[in-house]
Amino acid sequence: MITNTATRYGSLARVLHWTIAVLIIGAMILGQVGIRTAPTADNIGFLTTVFSAH
Repeated sequence: MITNTATRYGSLARVLHWTIAVLIIGAMILGQVGIRTAPTADNIGFLTTVFSAH
């Protein structure tokens, strides 16, 4: 059921909730990868991608 009931959230609300939770955790992981990777000439493209995604 997509809509909320008096006792449960609907499937749309649950999917959106868990999607946002996964995106927040992913952003936290990308931020940690970015700050723990030393910037060098070889990996500056990787860091640019990581911080852009973060």
